[in-house]
Amino acid sequence: MVAAEPTDPATPPEAPIATPAVEPTTDPAVEPTPTTDPAPSADPVPSAEPAAPIVAKRTTTEAQQIIAIARRQLGDPWHRGARGPRAFDCSGLVIYAFKRAGDAKAVGRGHLASARALYRWYKARGLASRHDPRVGDLVIWGGGTHVGIYIGHGKAISTLTSGVRIHRVHAVTARFTAYLHTGMWKKASS
Repeated sequence: MVAAEPTDPATPPEAPIATPAVEPTTDPAVEPTPTTDPAPSADPVPSAEPAAPIVAKRTTTEAQQIIAIARRQLGDPWHRGARGPRAFDCSGLVIYAFKRAGDAKAVGRGHLASARALYRWYKARGLASRHDPRVGDLVIWGGGTHVGIYIGHGKAISTLTSGVRIHRVHAVTARFTAYLHTGMWKKASS
């Protein structure tokens, strides 16, 4: 089962074109008068200054981009050793999301191909702890047997044997081990 693509909250829905209301008249010789301003013409007068954007671009972090990419995979199946885009194992989803967001360096450019390798790499650099997770950090279970991405509010997204799912950090059968602090929460997206 593949989940439907989420809508982009930065893209406003198209507004329906309003027809101006008309005041009723009893005299057939008099044309009705619109009660609202007419719609702007299709050919506005060009100006020397560029038009201001209708919707301001939201500032996002790399963590938000990584999570959005991982969320688009919700429902994709688990397959041992799979790296996407239609099936994943746990480290495959993490590496896929980070690489697609342009943050391959945070996962060893994909060379850290297992949860255990990621855990050892971050731990050796003093970036592993059991406290203070931030959105976009990695979550390790079972001493390095499983990895996911922390999405906030005590939840993570990871590939379980039932497929890519969102779940509570302490709901995985393997014991929680550590958060790997990637720093993606403070890195503005490019």
